[in-house]
Amino acid sequence: MVYVPHPFDSLRKSVIKREALMRILDQVDALEVLNARVIKKQDNRAAVDLAVERGIAQGAGSDAHHPYEVGRAYIDMPPFETAKDFIASIQQSKVLGHVSSPLVHFASSYARYKKKLSKR
Repeated sequence: MVYVPHPFDSLRKSVIKREALMRILDQVDALEVLNARVIKKQDNRAAVDLAVERGIAQGAGSDAHHPYEVGRAYIDMPPFETAKDFIASIQQSKVLGHVSSPLVHFASSYARYKKKLSKR
């Protein structure tokens, strides 16, 4: 399965370039349209628009870095048994959840800073 996370997050460095995404789009099974850590609403909206336009399954993820973030964004999908069933099920899924507070990014930055200091 090919799943593209946070494809249009304009504030993240590790996002796929638009040109690269468009080259592989016919191989993509699901596009993340709701990432709870994406700050700009229009970035998630751009993913929704592309998924709908191209008929690509929509995915979601909490992208949790802390326990309180788990389950902020997810999909509800029908039961499945095989890999083939999984792809069919995700096509019928419902995107649920909501975006986290932008303050979660400060908590992550603090954790990285603290880890860096502990290595010294």
